[in-house]
Amino acid sequence: VLEAKIKAIADKASITVNIPHELHSIVIGKGGKNVKHLTQKYGVHLAFPAADDADNCEITISGPKTNLSLARDEILEFIEYERNH
Repeated sequence: VLEAKIKAIADKASITVNIPHELHSIVIGKGGKNVKHLTQKYGVHLAFPAADDADNCEITISGPKTNLSLARDEILEFIEYERNH
């Protein structure tokens, strides 16, 4: 059990993705739908800058190393889909 916890801690990391502040609501989704989806699917946590910090475009994704790029790619797909539709 202890080894599994140590391995889980060692597998944690974080990355940031720069998304224009005005698009953060798309990433969050209605009622947090997209954030919940990413959390459940990839086991990640998303941290957004304060709503009044319009100059900060960084969204921090933290969680298992193997899932960070998958979550980032899906966020970028959300944005691309919204821009095209």
